[in-house]
Amino acid sequence: AGKVERLTPEKAAETPVQQGPFRFLGVDDHYFVSFVVSDLNGSAEFKPLNLPGPDNTSRRLLGYTLKPSASGQPIRFYVGPKQFDELQALGPDYVRGIDFGMFAWLVVPLLSTLKWIYNFTGNYGWSIILLTIIINLVMFPLRHKSSVQMRKMQMVQPQMKAIQDRYAHLKMTDPGRQKMQEEVSAPYREKGVNPAMGC
Repeated sequence: AGKVERLTPEKAAETPVQQGPFRFLGVDDHYFVSFVVSDLNGSAEFKPLNLPGPDNTSRRLLGYTLKPSASGQPIRFYVGPKQFDELQALGPDYVRGIDFGMFAWLVVPLLSTLKWIYNFTGNYGWSIILLTIIINLVMFPLRHKSSVQMRKMQMVQPQMKAIQDRYAHLKMTDPGRQKMQEEVSAPYREKGVNPAMGC
């Protein structure tokens, strides 16, 4: 239903059978993925696999068995690295096989921009440097406004301190505090200072 659900191996073992329809379904680790890339209506059963290794070691993996609801349904798989371009070539949904987390809305455009710059430079080091410069150029107007406001705030700071010292003896509930607020806002208006702009 347009959502990606990720299960840990432990959670998959608790509820091994998952019912479809599925847009894609499979198993991944940090760098590789194995998943079905054709729409699948049916069920999938996940089960842990232990592969014996040398010197009585074993490796724990997660396997899955597919049971399509219609017999003879063709099923296509992708097994390989989690490379953004390769997954995008399969279809726009498949890049969601990479877990970008809650900042996917920011990470995906940055990654695309980085790869676009890489096409010109051929070097990821230079691509990262150029991307950083581009981001700084885009952010410059905001930074400039913020630093101008910070300088104005520093100019009115002595006046603010003097006003606060004058009313320091008043309690927070004292009506005289209202007059203090009026006095504090006056220098801000005179100098054109917006405290929120410093943020």
